[in-house]
Amino acid sequence: MTDSDVHKEVDAARRALHAAETRATNRFQQAENDAFSFFHDADDVGRAARGNAIIRARREYDNAIEVARQKYAVRLQDIRERAGTWEDLVPRRNTGRIEWQSPQGRRWVEHREHDRVYIGTENQAGFQILPEHELADEMRRDEADAASRARARAGEALAREADAARLAIKRGLHGFTSGMPAVKARKIEEALDKQQGFSGRYMKRREFIEEAIAGGAQVVEHHGHGEFATVHKRLMLPSGSFYLESDVTKTGMDYAEFLQGL
Repeated sequence: MTDSDVHKEVDAARRALHAAETRATNRFQQAENDAFSFFHDADDVGRAARGNAIIRARREYDNAIEVARQKYAVRLQDIRERAGTWEDLVPRRNTGRIEWQSPQGRRWVEHREHDRVYIGTENQAGFQILPEHELADEMRRDEADAASRARARAGEALAREADAARLAIKRGLHGFTSGMPAVKARKIEEALDKQQGFSGRYMKRREFIEEAIAGGAQVVEHHGHGEFATVHKRLMLPSGSFYLESDVTKTGMDYAEFLQGL
């Protein structure tokens, strides 16, 4: 690869990184604005829901930035391999500024003077001064460390998501509240966690419903008779006994019906 080819590809990689960071920032700002518009300070529930929404948006932003920077590091690695040496990624004197990724953020050669390079680092004041012949090694170390940390953080993000999924299953929700607004989901979870007596057994409402469905219970519609007959749902146990919505609440009956369809 010629110097011109190398610099064009590095510049294209840098622009792609900048575009991805801009998109992630715009998405986070929009999510933050939506959270403040949707959730109000009227009560603790609203404030907590808004805080949770912003935390989720920030987590998505951090993940998007890590993915973008990992792609950037991988792309530079590919250019390096095709160029043959890291020295090919270092521009000759007065051929333009080169940029690369480090664990501290974006870095660049600000200028050269008497065979020394002045390296700037994102969000840091001042410059690191190195002999020019050490620049290639510095870039190689930075890119390797950045890629390693990005992979580690991506793995940690996946682990956090897996933990959240396991927690949802442990709580017995099985995705019942998935996609619901945070305030509604919290109210449903609280209703299903209420302690209640069932045939002499005192337990959480959701635990009884999960046990009943696992044991063969079904939600059925019962059609009454007479002039004022109504249609209502029953949680029918294999023994023939049943529970009405008034016994397990409408939320409980909906949860039972949801589990029945899994």
